[in-house]
Amino acid sequence: DRILCLDSDILILKSCPDIFNLVPVHQIASIYEDKGSRKKDRRNRIQKIQNERKDVGWREGYINSGVILFSRMHRDLFSMKEEDLWMALGYDDVELGFQIHKNKYSIYELPCEFNFMSLFAENWCGKSKFEALILHYAGNGFYRQIDRTEQIRQDYLILKKYGFI
Repeated sequence: DRILCLDSDILILKSCPDIFNLVPVHQIASIYEDKGSRKKDRRNRIQKIQNERKDVGWREGYINSGVILFSRMHRDLFSMKEEDLWMALGYDDVELGFQIHKNKYSIYELPCEFNFMSLFAENWCGKSKFEALILHYAGNGFYRQIDRTEQIRQDYLILKKYGFI
């Protein structure tokens, strides 16, 4: 009846509550990433798809599909033809965001702790990586000086040692 999509570059902490109990069944759950240093770029992507297709009234609320929850009622979002998919920057985030707004689905904005990326470690957010429920190593992850896979491995070992995972 519901499906939670998770990127492969995440770590879920034991403290993470059951997202299925948190989000109403009629809503799609995601965090918004058109904030902080990404705000201008993400809002430009929102505008670009609407310039090329049609204006669906989407101005803000750029989703990140690294952690996203759908219900059966949203299944039509996945019936697109491959040749109709958005292939410019943003790919699935832009396509899904456009389709969600075009179909007027309601979004439940998850707190950033449910998909904590480097974006949320910026000063404007006031949150710390240590407050995360789900760590997402999107893009370059949290530390540019080491490989993203190595970041995940090192954090996993530390979190496991202290019983957080």
